[in-house]
Amino acid sequence: MPDTPPVRELRLVVTAADYDEALRFYRDVLGLPERAAFTSPGGRVRILEAGRATLELADPPHAAYIDEVEVGRRVAGHIRVAFEVPDSRAATAALVQAGAQMLAEPIRTPWDSLNARLSAPADLQLTIFSELHDVIAAATAAAAGAAQRHGLRVVELHRVDEHHAAARLLAHVWHTDEGQDPLSAETVRAFARSGNYVAGAYHADRLVGTAVAFRGAGHLHSHITGVDPACQATGVGYALKQHQRAWSLARGIPEVHWTFDPLVRRNAYFNLHKLGALPTEYLPDFYGAMTDGINAGDASDRLYLVWRLASPRAVAAAEGERSDVDPATRPAVGAAVLLDHAGGEDGGPAPGAEVPGDGRPALVAVPADIERLRAHDRALAAAWRQAVRHALTTALAAGYEITGIAKDGYYLLEQRPSTEDGARVSP
Repeated sequence: MPDTPPVRELRLVVTAADYDEALRFYRDVLGLPERAAFTSPGGRVRILEAGRATLELADPPHAAYIDEVEVGRRVAGHIRVAFEVPDSRAATAALVQAGAQMLAEPIRTPWDSLNARLSAPADLQLTIFSELHDVIAAATAAAAGAAQRHGLRVVELHRVDEHHAAARLLAHVWHTDEGQDPLSAETVRAFARSGNYVAGAYHADRLVGTAVAFRGAGHLHSHITGVDPACQATGVGYALKQHQRAWSLARGIPEVHWTFDPLVRRNAYFNLHKLGALPTEYLPDFYGAMTDGINAGDASDRLYLVWRLASPRAVAAAEGERSDVDPATRPAVGAAVLLDHAGGEDGGPAPGAEVPGDGRPALVAVPADIERLRAHDRALAAAWRQAVRHALTTALAAGYEITGIAKDGYYLLEQRPSTEDGARVSP
């Protein structure tokens, strides 16, 4: 081999009839950084960085095999362009929203990647893929590290006595009367037997946390997670959720969904920042009347969360990197306060500004401790419920999305990006 490589760069040159559309799609939506721009008499060209470059040569039978795996039929021509991304499912959704035609939804391949096929601007056929084995290995290591740091052992629960112990723990956490358990031992056992997620966190030999989830359409629905009150805020919930993330990714499940009460500030921070999940929908009185010792007497409003397990946000959270909302930056960005505290954190809700029409961020306050408030002042708790419901549903309907919550109890909402035709991109 010569000391100087014979080739220094692979550059794919594509002639795009609709140059502006192609530039928007590949630079602005796919996110390829612009390295250089040049002009010629009556012409334009941009050079976009696309990460590491390789030339993959395939004979016709192998090309047909790849098409069969990814699409189910022969569709590719002489050239197909493949982009590796951190989260192929999220990238595919964004590219389709930006105008690409879906040829095949993301599918797990025999070589352990998640591949989608698109027909894209500049007459290119694209494979958008993520290498799952790297993501799975990192998620497994993150889950093991979370358990080890907190002196826990997190495992799946298989035996009937383990399922009864999990049901008893959930009843203890939710302060339910006998016979009104949040989840019966029989149901826990049925979920485990049918291939769903049932896990427990042990400190020595003592069960201190449990989580039960079932498979949904393209995701795992995390129905309930409970931590012994004596062990809350000690890392048990985080270790359980990281175990759930690794378990899901290992089975080709790209997302975990669940609901939580938007008024419970600590849960909001945990879900959005410590895990990296994001709310996509506000569900008024989702469960109807509830009778357990935590929720009885209050409307069961919930935020619906989507945890995209291979997204940069979730990966960073699993590695301990969190992007907190800094309260000091809010005045600088001119955020509109849609709902505030009247007379300090212990006061009632104070409606503020209307939803901005100029795209500025918005803020919605929640009470400091809704559970204590429900126990001591049900009327004030109900007032907060109605005020937060109105503020969040109004903002979400106007094209905003919840992107975080500050530790002082303000949800941060930012306007969703829109496509050129004015349609809002779904979160």
